[in-house]
Amino acid sequence: MRLAYDDAGTGHRVVLIHGHPFDRTMRKPQLAALSDRFRVLVPDLRGFGESPVTPGSVTMRGFAADIEELLDDLGIETAAVVGLSMGGLVTMEMAAAQPDRYWAIGLVATTMQPPTADERVTRR
Repeated sequence: MRLAYDDAGTGHRVVLIHGHPFDRTMRKPQLAALSDRFRVLVPDLRGFGESPVTPGSVTMRGFAADIEELLDDLGIETAAVVGLSMGGLVTMEMAAAQPDRYWAIGLVATTMQPPTADERVTRR
């Protein structure tokens, strides 16, 4: 999966993951504020912003794998990752799968609780 992304700055890597229903443009202020001290990577998740849409549903693990693939393609071995809302769920998937890869994680306005049946219907 080839994700659209912004990549700015140098230094320790920081990945900022947007929530639903947003895209990477919501992170422009953070990109500007952090890129003088860090290399900041801001992807659009699959099906959001300028990233391709694929048929069917995408799991949080699928979103995480897309970002892990992007990091691999860019030669980024370690990073901090910060996720907002649904992006926090993706962040948790990434940290659980490769805990040594992430030197810090940030979880903003997210939860570890699985969605209820009603929430699943609403989200679809």
